[in-house]
Order: sequence, then structure tokens, then C-alpha cells
Amino acid sequence: MEKIGPSDKVILVLGPTGAGKSQFIESAIHDPTLQLASSSLKSDTQDIRLYRLSKRPSSRFHDETVVLVDTPGFDDTDRDDKITLDIISRWLRKQYQSESILAGVLWLHPINKARMNKAAVDNFNLFVQLSGPEAAKSVVFVTTMWDLPSEGQSASSKLVELERDFWKEMIENGAKVAQFDKRDHVNAAWSIIATLASQQTTRNVLRLQRELSTSPDIKRTSAFRTLLDDVERLTQDYRSTNERLQSLKLRHKGNIQHPDVVEAQRELKECCSRLESAIEASKKQKIFKRRLFGLVKTTQEKQFYENLKVCPRLELDLAF
Repeated sequence: MEKIGPSDKVILVLGPTGAGKSQFIESAIHDPTLQLASSSLKSDTQDIRLYRLSKRPSSRFHDETVVLVDTPGFDDTDRDDKITLDIISRWLRKQYQSESILAGVLWLHPINKARMNKAAVDNFNLFVQLSGPEAAKSVVFVTTMWDLPSEGQSASSKLVELERDFWKEMIENGAKVAQFDKRDHVNAAWSIIATLASQQTTRNVLRLQRELSTSPDIKRTSAFRTLLDDVERLTQDYRSTNERLQSLKLRHKGNIQHPDVVEAQRELKECCSRLESAIEASKKQKIFKRRLFGLVKTTQEKQFYENLKVCPRLELDLAF
């Protein structure tokens, strides 16, 4: 099967598991007026599915073809979000290195679900860090599941809350909001697609792509950091600060009195203090949970926590 070409406009479809990404894509594919060039294009990345859509006669874009990128959902009970992000980032890195145009990103949100819980907020924060404010003009927030009963407050009230409390900054930077109405799902899908495909003449670059072009290590990206708990994040901070300190020592030929070295040492000490506090809090939380569920068996686990000294020797990987 053929791959994405330079004339294709690529639209990334993102969202939590169950948001309706596949339903949205199927609505465009199953359009009876659609001349489908290829129902599925080859992807070198597991769990990424590509669909090329030929021009629809009534669409607002012209000679270009559009490729919808179906991605694995976040907040999947069977897979850690870090793995999902890694899958998406690998594909985005390849797309960035190609000549294809990233026309934009659709973030699908099920409007029937209850108010934004922690998982939903975490997912959205991950998306914000993945896309970056520079790409906001090429983002469309797509609300789905309007046909299903709404949990808690009305769907309209939830939309107002989303636009006011969560999407406001992105909207102010140019992001749009659209409703995917399944009663007229084909036209709704194509209208949303055309919103991005018709306006885009230059290549978009997401923050994640820009960061990966500097370093292919996903652990150094802003998006990955949103998935870390406090211990993991502060451990990463400590390691990077320590690396910078060692680099400064080399640059200044071991002069530990140099202002830059002194400042880095101060920052490292602060990092260590914050990390030790986070470890202590994590220890208490985990032991409490184990006691709560009757899972503390011996003193061996307690001794493990007591012996865990992270700051002096960070080669030890934390596994909380």
C-alpha cells in the first residue's frame, strides 16, 4: 500500500479511549459521495492507522487529498499512557522528517461523560504539552457523544465549562470548537475536516515534533513529563541538573568557586531536598495503601524503603 505523499494534508486524530475517534473516521470513509483512493495506507508504526480521503465534490478544499491518522487512545486500561505517547511520538517524528503537511489536530472529547475528572484533566494537559501554543490555530476540539444520555449536568453546560475552564487559552490562541453530531455524521465529519484542510497552506510543527528533532529521547519532552508522578519527575530534574553541574565543572576546569558552578550546586541541593520529600510522601502513601488492603507481609518491604537513598546514587531506577 502507498505511503503519505507531499501533496497529502495530514490530520491527527487524538483523544482518550472511547471518545469516538474511529466513529468519526468511519463517518468520513463511509460517505456515499466519497471516492476512496485507499481505505488504509501503510504505517510503519504499530497501532497507528492512516486513511486517505479523496476530494469530496462539495468540500471547501481543492486539489489536495486528506489523510486521517487514527491513534491509540489515552487512558486505556490495557496500556500505560507512556507507551501510547511513545507510539504516537515515533510516528510524529517520522512525519516531521517527511515532506508531508500536518494540516492540524483533532482532539475528541466525549461530552456525555461526567465533569472533568483527574484522568481527563491529565489527558488534556498531555495534549496541550504535545501540541504547544504555536499549533493552537490548527487545533479543533471536537465534542462527541451528543446523542447519548449525559452524566451529571447537561451536555450544553459541560461545553460551556470546557470552553471557560479548560480550552480557553487554546481558543484564545486560535483553536476552534466543533460538534460531531451523529444525526448528520457524514456532513459533520467532513465539515470538521474541511475546517483544517481548507485553511492550511504551510506546514505545522507540534511542540513534541520540535523537541524530538532536538533529541529523540521522548523522556526529555514536555508531553512525557506530564505523565510522570512527583518522584519520577523530580528524579529526572535531579539527573538533568547534575549533568549540567558536571558540564559546568569541566567548562570551568574544576573551579567549584565559579558563580555558575556555585549556582548549579545550589539548584542540585534544592532538587535533592524536593526529591527526598517526594520519596518520603510516596513511601507513606504506598505503605498506607498496602496496609489498607492487607498486603504488608513482612518487614522486608519496609526495610527496602528505609534503605532507598536516591540522591547520592541516582543510578538506581525508582519503581513505585
